[in-house]
Amino acid sequence: MKSAMLTVAERFTQAFSNRDAAGFVSTYGPDATVWHNDDRIVQAREENLAKLQGFFSICSAVEYRNIERDVTDAGTLVQQHVVWGRLNDGREFEVPVCMIIKFKDGLIHHIAEYCDPAPFHQLLHGAD
Repeated sequence: MKSAMLTVAERFTQAFSNRDAAGFVSTYGPDATVWHNDDRIVQAREENLAKLQGFFSICSAVEYRNIERDVTDAGTLVQQHVVWGRLNDGREFEVPVCMIIKFKDGLIHHIAEYCDPAPFHQLLHGAD
């Protein structure tokens, strides 16, 4: 089970680096949900894919850096990483992230994502 979870996590990472929202479909179960701490909204799979596509459209490059993964005894994957990206205008950003990923039938069932997106938002919108 552990190696299958890590394989799915690696496919997830590749889809992110390739800016391929459709690539996430092979990692998400049909009833997958994603929760983000900054808005506390639970997104259904299709909502999350649309949000990813919007994010990818403003970035010329993105990747997860400094990835650390741990599979718990309960079968949950905890992943810490830094989202690095370059906006289409060349400006770069980094956002530290921690994701708690639960699986069902070998696919991602739920992601709880914790980050502070303020530096990214400030880059996009300037100081408030």
